[in-house]
Amino acid sequence: MVDDVIRRLFIAENARDWDTLAGLLDPDVTWQLIADETTVIKGRDKYLARLKAAYEARPSAQFEVVNWRDTGRGRILCELMDDLGEASVEVFDVRDGLVIREWEFVFGRDER
Repeated sequence: MVDDVIRRLFIAENARDWDTLAGLLDPDVTWQLIADETTVIKGRDKYLARLKAAYEARPSAQFEVVNWRDTGRGRILCELMDDLGEASVEVFDVRDGLVIREWEFVFGRDER
């Protein structure tokens, strides 16, 4: 089930369980990280290295999924909020139980 793959991925990321997370990624996964500029990360090893580096600055950082939608066609849309109030929207494509593509749109904190 597609939504189960994404649930397990988020649980593994919050737990920093890199082995479980790696098992949910296609070897050729592509992650497009869209913030002030777009960064494209290709491959499981680079994906994991980028995630690990992101948590070096804030090792205790946690996030939760505040909203999500499963299209029923292998695509999941998730709205995330971290423990500092930083928001992002992520879209995942899942095939054969593995994440094959991710788009992450970083919005930051709403200062209004």
